[in-house]
This record gives sequence, C-alpha cells and structure tokens, in this order.
Amino acid sequence: MFTPNEPHILSRYLLKVRIGPKESQLYASGIQRGGFELTAFEAQLFQHMLLSPMFCAAYDTILSIIDPQTHVRKRLYLMLSILETSPDHANLFLGVHSRWACIRIACVGTSKYLFYILLGSLLYGLQLSKYRLCL
Repeated sequence: MFTPNEPHILSRYLLKVRIGPKESQLYASGIQRGGFELTAFEAQLFQHMLLSPMFCAAYDTILSIIDPQTHVRKRLYLMLSILETSPDHANLFLGVHSRWACIRIACVGTSKYLFYILLGSLLYGLQLSKYRLCL
C-alpha cells in the first residue's frame, strides 16, 4: 500500500518541510523495494496517520512504546533517512543551539511527548477496537 501524498505528509511531520519530486521518488522506490508491507491493522493505523501530522506524532509516540519494530515506524525511518541525506534538508540535522536553547527544547519536548503519549493511547485504543469490530 502506497499513496502519493504519503511522503509529503511524513516529511511535514518529521521536519515541517516540503519535499521535492526527488525525495518523493526515493521514498516510493524504497517502499517498493524494501519490503515495508503493512498488516491490515497497520494499514488502518497508517491511513489514519496520514490525515494529519498531529496524528503521525501521536501514533509514532505510542508505537515507539508498544511496538517499536512495526513497519509503520520503519516507513518513518525511511523518510527520515531520505531527508537527512538530501542536500536541501541536511542542514536541519546539524546542531547550532546554545545551552539555554537546548534546555528549553528539552522541556518543551518533554511536555509534547507526554501529550502525544496520551493522545496516541486514546487514538490507538480507538483504532484497535474499530479493527476488532470489523473482524
């Protein structure tokens, strides 16, 4: 399962950037060649993730706790590695923050992480119950 808007949504979630056709093609070929086939439940989660970058964050957070090796997260890692090796976006991975900025980023990141754990737990539970009802 691959949708054309998938790489754009994931790049907006990961780095809040727009990608070009080169990155999109790399992602599509990586999905086709890499064996990132999703189970029925993972496909349902992934479709829901693609509705919004906020849903991506919530599901990514809860899946990192529940099942870190799921193919949904592997697709995120694929997009992240493409963005990191892209000349247009590589500078976003280089640290240039002061000590106080790092402390602020850590505090804000912790509060966002807790929010996404709560939201992800709720959304994951709803999707799981919806999936079980369809069986």
